[in-house]
Amino acid sequence: MANPQVDAATVKIRLYCDNKGVVAHGNKVDEVLKSEQVQADLIRLMKTYSRLIPVQLQWIHVHGHSDDTTPFHKLSLAQQLNVRCDALARKYLLRAIQQHLFIHPSFPDEDIILSIKTEKIRSSTRKAIYKNWGTQLARDLFDKRNKVPRDSFDLIYWEIIPKVMNEFPKTFQDWVTRHISDFNGCNRYLSRWKPTVKNVCPSCGVANEDTKHITRCKDTSRTALFMEGIEEIRSWLVTNHTPPHLASLIHSYLSHRGDASMESLTPLHSPYLTLAQAQDLIGFDNLLVGRLPKLLITTMKSKLALLNQRTLTIDRWAKDLSRHLLLFTHRQWTYRNSTVHYKPSEGKTVAEHTMVDEQVRSLLQLSPILLPPQHRYLLTEENRTTLLQGTTSAKQFWIADIQSALAEAALSRRMKRIKYKRGTVRIRRNGRSINVSSLLSGLTPPAVEKEKGL
Repeated sequence: MANPQVDAATVKIRLYCDNKGVVAHGNKVDEVLKSEQVQADLIRLMKTYSRLIPVQLQWIHVHGHSDDTTPFHKLSLAQQLNVRCDALARKYLLRAIQQHLFIHPSFPDEDIILSIKTEKIRSSTRKAIYKNWGTQLARDLFDKRNKVPRDSFDLIYWEIIPKVMNEFPKTFQDWVTRHISDFNGCNRYLSRWKPTVKNVCPSCGVANEDTKHITRCKDTSRTALFMEGIEEIRSWLVTNHTPPHLASLIHSYLSHRGDASMESLTPLHSPYLTLAQAQDLIGFDNLLVGRLPKLLITTMKSKLALLNQRTLTIDRWAKDLSRHLLLFTHRQWTYRNSTVHYKPSEGKTVAEHTMVDEQVRSLLQLSPILLPPQHRYLLTEENRTTLLQGTTSAKQFWIADIQSALAEAALSRRMKRIKYKRGTVRIRRNGRSINVSSLLSGLTPPAVEKEKGL
């Protein structure tokens, strides 16, 4: 190329790459990048260099990791060079991670650099701006709703949440949204617009059943289900290479159900003391909806890097743990609903049976004298015993009979206050006594003359 007798424009150079996206962009240097293009800064710089070089460049795709299926000596020269480049890249990348040696994100000859709070935008500018705006809005909202303190917001590994949610069906995503927004149908909120709903837990009877109570209910069966669930989480942690002491710490923290801080459960000189302090700032309830501390991710990232397993990345580990925690909380909610909506007999829920029983016990306190004589048998001791041992449907019929008898007694008392006089009734209206036609006089047919011949 340094020979002045050679026209550089006629020189062709072939470049090999195992990334098809890079090959496609390299062969179309004048094509505008899409707004959603990932690693747009590198691709844009590659196009700039390709235009500046006064030769013809041709990008060719070569399959990566060809030595996994074919002996090295049987590979083509391009494939062999690709294998060696991969090995060198892995070597220097691991060394850079261990020694924290990284280049500056700004590259030479970049004409435009966009950044948000010193962080360079590498892909979609629109997405980066929306993400930054959404982060600020979420921080303000969660702090206002007492969900995540403002100072603790950045301690959570938020990047994993969208990836976890995308693995769930739409109906489960809707439940998560309602749950973290306190609109999941707990009795604290239902009682505000349904007068018949009592603001108590349907399992343990404690007042003020809110979202937090779902994982804190001390009912025997729900507690057993809770303990069974955290044992499954502990088993998953151990199976997925979590250090035993860290797995035990998380298990112990969950078993206290928010009544003890993680720091109080951590030994003084434990390497996880800072992690425990961060988790206490985030809170117990946030952990149970899959919001993991960044320090937990940092701790496990170094542990998993030593395993050198391609299938188990830190994102995969974090996503699976977050998913298990969400399913664990949803399982508590589902079991709680079985008490409310399960219809064990007569097509009625447990709550409906309970409401009928309470109404019966209230009406049994009535004095028989309040009923007409022909209906007083409804409150006899014999009828009381039969009623309490009967079905809920029979109790509903009895309630209807009592209400009808009470209405008849009220009507009878009212009729006794009415005085009849020659087809009229004397009543008081606006403080004055007047006579009006009675019902009987109104129903008496008028005198009709007989027709002739009849």
